[in-house]
Amino acid sequence: MTNRLQHLSISFSPQEDRLVLHIGTTGDESYRLWLTRRFAKLLWLALVRALEAYPEIKRQSLPEAKSAVLAFQHEQAVRASTFTTAKRTENTESEDPAAAPEAPPLLITGLRFANQDETLTRLVFQARDAIAVTVNLNQALMHSLCHMLIETSTKAEWDLDLQIADPAPAAPKSQSQMH
Repeated sequence: MTNRLQHLSISFSPQEDRLVLHIGTTGDESYRLWLTRRFAKLLWLALVRALEAYPEIKRQSLPEAKSAVLAFQHEQAVRASTFTTAKRTENTESEDPAAAPEAPPLLITGLRFANQDETLTRLVFQARDAIAVTVNLNQALMHSLCHMLIETSTKAEWDLDLQIADPAPAAPKSQSQMH
């Protein structure tokens, strides 16, 4: 993909029990990728690892501080993002996002990721027949993708327990005790 990213969304196909990652570009290219439950877990781990590699997180020495900064960045990015309902074509009456009239989604079988620099992460989704879809995401888009993955996997009732940070961080342990 050589065009700029214009649209990124995830929907759930109950008939296939898979997520569909929709990627649209400024050059009117469109990609639909099947994400199985197993692959969604692998994608999640890659996204979190990539986010943790950003300098603001790496420079934190305490794991609690890393979690807190990551959670704060996630909250800020999600607030600043615009989430809209996926487009539906006029020709389809199906509620299934995979039933759109275009080509069927590609089944993703592998993923490579690398932080390009301090601002971009490259995700390369690999499908059969040596087909690869490459997406470069900034930190805000990475958080948005995480948010969509959390929301859609929850809707799918996959019980993946995806979280950016511990929702109830433990209080720091004190050396002294009071009775």
